[in-house]
Amino acid sequence: MPKRREIELFYSALDVARVRGEDAVTRDDEFRIYDDGHLRITYSGPSEELPPSGAELRAKELEVQHGEPGRSLPHGLQVYAPGNVLNVEWSDDGPIFVIGYSPGGPWEQELEKLAREIAR
Repeated sequence: MPKRREIELFYSALDVARVRGEDAVTRDDEFRIYDDGHLRITYSGPSEELPPSGAELRAKELEVQHGEPGRSLPHGLQVYAPGNVLNVEWSDDGPIFVIGYSPGGPWEQELEKLAREIAR
């Protein structure tokens, strides 16, 4: 049974990365990164595409699973505060894999506050 809390935080993190993140390129990859010194969100996906919005993914009603996907998926999102507190991978047609989640702590409230600010 999926835990809804981490999925709602995942949707919020996607929205923050999409709206407030900046593109970054390394030798091997392209990312979208939001980093305010306390909370860092990284999104990796198909090049030259913004991450989907939380609302877009929510509307697809993709299945949620916990654990490793067993193969490389095209989209990934990690939240660091300062360590990795949320790690999710998915493909456009699902499912969404929650690989890691560390519940609790001020990072959740900070992320929710950022998501509310950009929703205005």
